[in-house]
Amino acid sequence: MRILFVCSANISRSPLAEHYLRYLAGILGAHHLEPLSAGIMGIEGHPPDPVMARIAARAGFDLSDHRSRGLTAQLLHRADEVYVMERRHRAFIREHFPEALSKTELLGAHLPGDGKQEIGDPTGGHREGYEKVARQIFDAVEHLAISLKYPR
Repeated sequence: MRILFVCSANISRSPLAEHYLRYLAGILGAHHLEPLSAGIMGIEGHPPDPVMARIAARAGFDLSDHRSRGLTAQLLHRADEVYVMERRHRAFIREHFPEALSKTELLGAHLPGDGKQEIGDPTGGHREGYEKVARQIFDAVEHLAISLKYPR
């Protein structure tokens, strides 16, 4: 099952979600999961945000091989499920790739609350903002991983 995470530039939030799900899938033995990530800005080949890379390393997984890529129709077509960080990412998909909208939802839907929580962009902010976003992503991806491993 291909899971695609989408954010703006694919250097911070979506790579963290992608690589964390890959890490958890290994622990859970959920080898059927194939996480991917992309950004709506179409930025290609950039390394991950260094602050987010350090957070990932502290959590036990590595982002150093990640390079950003732009969202394409092919990536969306190949994905079974698509998780976006913000409503504007879903709006972008609705406008440019409407055929993928039915399989697209906020990753924040897997956080406690009303299911409409956005995961904001920490880029350029303080360390505390990165930590908050990372915790949101970790919590949502953990919930997602369990639901994909043990579907109802």
